[in-house]
This record gives sequence, structure tokens and C-alpha cells, in this order.
Amino acid sequence: MKIERTLPVSTPVTEPIDGRYLAVDAAAGPFEISAKGMDAVEMEQGGSTDLPLGITSITIRNLSGANNQIRLQATTEPYRPAKLEGQVEARIPGNVNTNIEGVDTSGGAVPVELVTTDKELNTATRLVEPVQVSNTVVISPKPYGGYRPRPQHKFTTVQGYTVPANELRKELLVKADKNNIGMVWTGPSAGVGQPLEPGEPASFFMDDALPLYAEKLGDKIYIIEIEA
Repeated sequence: MKIERTLPVSTPVTEPIDGRYLAVDAAAGPFEISAKGMDAVEMEQGGSTDLPLGITSITIRNLSGANNQIRLQATTEPYRPAKLEGQVEARIPGNVNTNIEGVDTSGGAVPVELVTTDKELNTATRLVEPVQVSNTVVISPKPYGGYRPRPQHKFTTVQGYTVPANELRKELLVKADKNNIGMVWTGPSAGVGQPLEPGEPASFFMDDALPLYAEKLGDKIYIIEIEA
């Protein structure tokens, strides 16, 4: 499901939603989404977030100070940057030894096949540049895959927030904003779990949901997931 809308400067808009996973394909500036049963989440172009079960509509508030053209994509499957399928050619300078076993390098071009399993192309794929080692060219195209940054979470109206479970996750990284006033706890309330001082990071090797609790409203937490 796609949502395309120009957000006015000061008036929030409400849009129906079909899907638990929301990604920002395009946005002229930052904006905020909220819904019944969830805290507000600040988003910008390239960001993504998970919605609680049962959400059928979201409220979108413009934070940019000017009319803000946005395009959102809502899906029922977790959002993952896509990979590409096809062939590319890496041009090799004539003064470099191109004796690569099993590869025809005549003409100064090496074909490289990129194989993918993703069905949708939601974002561009980043490729690793060719690396030159001892006059031998090593070409390693790698897709932008397991690194999944999430939008920062600001505890605006509710002191608690839960990072949803993700069966694809290998590691969960969280870091308290350096300008926070109070502790952020990795638990459902103050005094439960690990306290994070302003600027302090923590990592968890888990795919379960992680509850977070801020002692002070207005404090922020940064979240990154590493997927398999």
C-alpha cells in the first residue's frame, strides 16, 4: 500500500493504513507519525518503522516548517533494502595484472554476476568498489543487506516503548542520546533492566522484543538492528 501526500505546515492529517511495516520512499523534510496505542515516531526519507498490531490508520504531522511532499510504503512483510539481479562490468587499468583463473579479462573488463533473493526493489543497492592487492584485482560486490537502522525514538508522551520482535535479527544495538536528562532503562520501568546514561550504548544478541523506559519525557534512544 502506498501513501502519497503533501503535508501542510501546521495541520496533522490522518491516513488509513494496511500493513505493519512502514517505509519512507521519499520525503522533502522530517515528519512524525502516531496512532492509537503507539508513541509518536519521527521519520525522514529512507527511514522505516514497525507498527503495532491492529493499527488501521495513522496521523502524520509535518515537522519541516514548509509544505512537505512524502511517499510512504506500507507492507505486511518486514522492510528490507532490496538487492539487484543482473551483470556489471569492472574496468581494469591496462597496467594491472589481470590473470584471474577462469575469467576472460581480454579487453580490460571482468563480468560480475549479482544474484538476489528479494522480490521487490525498494532502495538502491550499494556495491563495494574493486580492491587492488599486489597487482591482483579482487572484485567483491556485496548488497546492502543486514544493517537496518531504525528512526530515533523520542519519548514524547509515553515513557515506555517496545522494540518489536524480529525473527531475522542477529543483534540489536541501542544508544541513549548524549543530551538526555535522565536514564533510559532496557526494561518496562525504572530500576528494571540495564540503565543507559546519556550517550551510553548497549547491544543484545536476541530476536525477542525489547522494552525501553525513559525516566524523563523528551529523552531519545537510537536503535539499529543487524539481520541475518
